[in-house]
Amino acid sequence: MVPPGPPFKPVYGSLYGDDSSIPVTPNGIVDFKMTGPSSGTILDLATNTITVLSTGVYSIEFSIVIAIAVNASAQSEVVTVIANVNGVDDLTSFAAFIINPFIINPIDNAFLTIVSTPSKTIQRNLNAGDQVSLRFTSVAGGGSGVSVYDNPSLVVTKIA
Repeated sequence: MVPPGPPFKPVYGSLYGDDSSIPVTPNGIVDFKMTGPSSGTILDLATNTITVLSTGVYSIEFSIVIAIAVNASAQSEVVTVIANVNGVDDLTSFAAFIINPFIINPIDNAFLTIVSTPSKTIQRNLNAGDQVSLRFTSVAGGGSGVSVYDNPSLVVTKIA
C-alpha cells in the first residue's frame, strides 16, 4: 500500500566529461563537458555544479579516470578527489588514487602510466539552493609524476 500524501517527484541531475585528458590541478574543480538528464536541479557547465532546488536526503555519486605517468625517480604519487557542497568539502566523500613507492626497471628513464578510477557514493542532507561540485584536494608526488584525468561523472539524486 502506498502511504497517503503527495506523490514523490523525482529529483536528479548529472554532469559528465569526455575522454579528453585534462591536467589535474591541486585544489582545482573537476571540469565537465556535458549535462545529463535532470529534473528539479540546475546543471551549470560554466561553474561545474549541480544545484538542487528542494531540501531532502540525496545520493551523491562520482567517478573519474585518473592516469599518473611515473618514472624510476617517483617515490609515491597521490591524487585525491572529494565532493564539495557550497564551497565546503564533504569529508565522507574522500576518494584517493595512491601509488606507493615501487621499483621500475627503467629503459632510458621511460615512463610507466598507471590508471585508476576512484569513485564514491554518499548520502547526505542538502538544502534547496545547495551547489554540488567535485574537486581535487591534493596532488602530491615524491618524483616526477604527471597526473591527468578524463571521463568524470557527477550524479545527484534525491532519495527522501
